[in-house]
Amino acid sequence: MGTFHFTNTSDYSAIVIDDLDSEKRQSKLENLAKFKPIKILVERETSFTDTLVKRLADYKKGNDKLSKH
Repeated sequence: MGTFHFTNTSDYSAIVIDDLDSEKRQSKLENLAKFKPIKILVERETSFTDTLVKRLADYKKGNDKLSKH
């Protein structure tokens, strides 16, 4: 399953979306979570890989909260 950028972009397919904390976006994210994805793609510079892997592991252990940043 694919989805869009969760923030404003300036690339070819630029979009502007409302705040991820809005009730509308939170509802959509909750619906997306119902699919229980086993693989998640994060479009980010490779220099962030170690940080993202650690944060995901910490989140799964209950030691981190998900945030927009």
